[in-house]
Amino acid sequence: MQEQGRIIKVEGNQARVTLEPKEACRSCKLCQAGRQGEMIIQVENSIGARVGDQVKLEIEVEEVLRSAFLLYGLPLLGLLIGFLGGGVVIGSEPGIIGGGLTGLGLTFLGLHIYDKRLKKLGREKGVIVHHISAVNG
Repeated sequence: MQEQGRIIKVEGNQARVTLEPKEACRSCKLCQAGRQGEMIIQVENSIGARVGDQVKLEIEVEEVLRSAFLLYGLPLLGLLIGFLGGGVVIGSEPGIIGGGLTGLGLTFLGLHIYDKRLKKLGREKGVIVHHISAVNG
């Protein structure tokens, strides 16, 4: 999947790029990540692009689907498992609610730890494949 964006930060061979949401994304409003509807993504900067450059990115579709599952599916699964666990262990409505919230919280904690680990390992979510326009030229 190809996207266009503008580089806002460069660190070594990695860059942070703001992506303008496509028309379908603007009307959805499900994940208004970032500021003013922009999404920020970290990518491999193998072509030496600089801050302010407009670039074209290549992002694997599998990565997008995996990210969507991690952000939406896994917390829902944690919530449901927590509901069931709370119902079995405590057996009352407060136990079910508490179990659900605990499952949801533990899922978000796990995702946070997983995200930090990926950042340490330097796993980019895409790669810059083409300059569209440079800052000084």
